[in-house]
Amino acid sequence: MSSDQGGKHSHEHSHSGGHDHQGETGALSERDKLRKMIEHWIEHNLEHANSFEQWAGRADTLGETEVAALLRQAAADMNRLNRNFDHAISHLAAE
Repeated sequence: MSSDQGGKHSHEHSHSGGHDHQGETGALSERDKLRKMIEHWIEHNLEHANSFEQWAGRADTLGETEVAALLRQAAADMNRLNRNFDHAISHLAAE
């Protein structure tokens, strides 16, 4: 479930292949930590984009075509963000 309390975004979700966020960047250089975080954001965004697409289908079933279109646009926006993250990783690799 999502919530926005005092400007903080929190929600429940699952990641494939369990892990905790605290241990994944412990002994890495700052550049490697940054790369790992961007990779995590890409995976996280893909999960959200897939969920948006699924809910768009449900909205279509309910006859909520405008809601479905907006959810599909949100999924497309998330994929666009991931392209930016991919470019960021490419820049990190080039340095």
